[in-house]
Amino acid sequence: MKDYIALAACKGSSPARHFPEIRTRTHLMTRLLDRRDCVRLIWAPAGFGKTALALDYADTIFGFSHVFWFDATSPCFVRDVDNGDFAARILEEDGHAACVIIDGVPSLNELRLRALHQAAGELLAHDCEVLLTAASMSGRSFQVSRMRWRRLLVA
Repeated sequence: MKDYIALAACKGSSPARHFPEIRTRTHLMTRLLDRRDCVRLIWAPAGFGKTALALDYADTIFGFSHVFWFDATSPCFVRDVDNGDFAARILEEDGHAACVIIDGVPSLNELRLRALHQAAGELLAHDCEVLLTAASMSGRSFQVSRMRWRRLLVA
């Protein structure tokens, strides 16, 4: 899908996919708001509510305006990270991008992890928040990062 990045722009609306009712978790929202200058990784087992927490954050803080929501299980995500211009294309699509959420980050090899780190760094440099969700096993690959990452939940 060539327009994967353009289609990820929320433009004030919740992502197209239907999500269950969101239950606000005030204590976790507070932790997300604590450090907005680094990449935040919501890392927990399947079924914990990582996606719901990220949705609540994007809605509460940004009203889904200038938010990009990526389903990292799509092969298009890996393709676009591999291209090396992931952040540039996001910023080209919306010069005022405020938050990029990458939901369901799979285990990545070292080369792809570096490319994702580079893209996240570029987005942070443009005052765009970066929030990732990952299951417990795939979250382990983020430990090799030299960038400041904040793991929100470790189960």
